[in-house]
Amino acid sequence: MRFEGTLIRWDDVQGVGEMEPHQGGEVLPVRTYDMRCGSQRPMIGEVWTFEVRLAPDGQKRAVNARRLSDVGDTALSRRMAQEEALRPPSVRPPSVWPLRLTVVSVLALLLIAFATHVQKRGAKAPVLSDPVEVPASAEAPPAPATPAAAPEPLFRCDGRTYCSQMTSCEEARFFVRSCPGVQMDGNNDGVPCEQQWCTGG
Repeated sequence: MRFEGTLIRWDDVQGVGEMEPHQGGEVLPVRTYDMRCGSQRPMIGEVWTFEVRLAPDGQKRAVNARRLSDVGDTALSRRMAQEEALRPPSVRPPSVWPLRLTVVSVLALLLIAFATHVQKRGAKAPVLSDPVEVPASAEAPPAPATPAAAPEPLFRCDGRTYCSQMTSCEEARFFVRSCPGVQMDGNNDGVPCEQQWCTGG
């Protein structure tokens, strides 16, 4: 006979615990090898079903213990399998494989149609002709060159008027040609400062 109870204590090191029956009575010890735990360790507060047996020392012990949730899942699976076996063939749900094959076939046809459409559009694309060479005469005329800025003069009129104030013959010639009021060409022959700078005429 199986009973239901709650696991109220558990020791992972020793692998022992205590089960409190729901119908009352004394708390029963339970050991790991008397429990079907699966991959999940026993947890305090879980509801288990178990059988009661006497140990060699005369003490009652919970054995062949299973989680109530596992027992419920097993019973449900067994009942569903029995109902499936008893169900007439005409009532059984249709297989999903034909539907899957249909979907895959439709997708394949759509993919083939799309690829064919892309190929046709690529074949109708216009071919670009070779570029036309433009004669040299038709090319745009070159832009006019920007005139270079006139170089700044080496000398400028600054009020000097005598040969003694000059530093070279070139400077004296500039002052005679460009500056008013200079007194550097006494004989008016166009050659200034003949004694100081422009001695060669």
